[in-house]
Amino acid sequence: MGNLLRDIINRISLIQVLLRCVGIVLSYSVGAHLTGQFHASSYMGAMLACTSTVVVMQAEDSRESMRKGWLRVVSTLIGAIIATTYLQFFPFSLHGLAISFCILEVICMAMRVPDGGTVAAMTLIIISIISQEIPDLPPLKNGVLRFVEGTIGVFIGVGELWIVEQMQTLYHKKIGPNRKTRT
Repeated sequence: MGNLLRDIINRISLIQVLLRCVGIVLSYSVGAHLTGQFHASSYMGAMLACTSTVVVMQAEDSRESMRKGWLRVVSTLIGAIIATTYLQFFPFSLHGLAISFCILEVICMAMRVPDGGTVAAMTLIIISIISQEIPDLPPLKNGVLRFVEGTIGVFIGVGELWIVEQMQTLYHKKIGPNRKTRT
């Protein structure tokens, strides 16, 4: 039992926990504040920024985080462009959502977007549902806000992971290579 508890404790990095928590709070605050400047859909902005931060913070290192972040930004852009284009010409409908989703899937497959364009699909769905809930929000503004919010979350997440790596590097230099550490 003692070894199990020790193993569990050794897996926990308080620095990572704290910095990830700060990343979520920062993403929420920036996303909500930014969107609140332009429209009442500020909580959706907070949600998109936070989910982007969480996605990129799941990476093992800053290099993988940059790759995941870039994929998230490109996928968000694809989803936002398709949703905005559709909503520019037609009001929200379930049939329209299904058709735009099919178009998105074909484009993501043709472009070989990893994960089948999951992030692009989520972006398209969120923009479409927001347009249904807030019909006075212009489609272009809706799409641009969602793209910017997702991108903000990516930058915060990548920055957070980079900070964690830098702190761990400094910590390992400080204690020396021959001492055991928890990472």
